[in-house]
Amino acid sequence: MANFTKEALGTSLKELLEEKSLDKIRVKDITDHCNVNRQTFYYHFQDIYDLLEWIVLCDLEKAIGKSQDYENWKEYFKNVFFGLSENKKLVLHAYHHVNTRNVRRFLLQIIRPIVSSFGEELSVEKKIHDEDLDFIIDFYTYGLIGIITEWFDDDMPNDYEEKLDSLFYLLDGSMLRSIEKFEYNDLQR
Repeated sequence: MANFTKEALGTSLKELLEEKSLDKIRVKDITDHCNVNRQTFYYHFQDIYDLLEWIVLCDLEKAIGKSQDYENWKEYFKNVFFGLSENKKLVLHAYHHVNTRNVRRFLLQIIRPIVSSFGEELSVEKKIHDEDLDFIIDFYTYGLIGIITEWFDDDMPNDYEEKLDSLFYLLDGSMLRSIEKFEYNDLQR
């Protein structure tokens, strides 16, 4: 029942965003739209931005899937961009009305687990310090977040696949090379 209610609130917000901008929507508008009371809204979400984040995360989770392996890394990142573009209106409302730090935190929640799973998979047979692997994971994570926020700044044009192809060309094999550069043997460190 709880998921049904959350989904109803999410659907209401999406539909209301078709009519007016995020800054014009109140919790009361959302609850009236889906016939629940305000207390029900606050039982599930702290505010409209919390609902907004939940919607995008759920939609991205559906687009990306649960398991991530390095063999399909390009597909996962295509799915991230596709999931974000499917929610373009929602994402742009959030991006333009939410603190930049919160947007980066949100993107970090999406991107870092994927990059981390790839880094861990690639480093299984390698001798690398945990802090070095974390540095590599952060490097790729923040690079991808930078590209995504630039895309947001440009209002998410539909030609993102061209940029993705260039990104994939640049990244293909580079994480493994980075891990190998940080690999140590018993004589080092």
